Amino acid sequence: MFNREEAEKKFLDIVAENRRGLWMATLPYKLGIVTAVTVATVSIPMIFEINTVLWFNELYVTSGKFIFITNIK
Repeated sequence: MFNREEAEKKFLDIVAENRRGLWMATLPYKLGIVTAVTVATVSIPMIFEINTVLWFNELYVTSGKFIFITNIK
């Protein structure tokens, strides 16, 4: 039978062992969150800043062949 001090020490050992691989196990979730925040942050100029929109449109969407956004001043 354990007394309180021994039980508390054993409990803390169990908690430490359980958390040992926790960082690696949650790494995919953390990478997903970082990726989502980065993409969301970078996409804001793609919507609200006309020069960025036109640059992206010409470079990646139409490859300079067609421009869908015209007469914007």
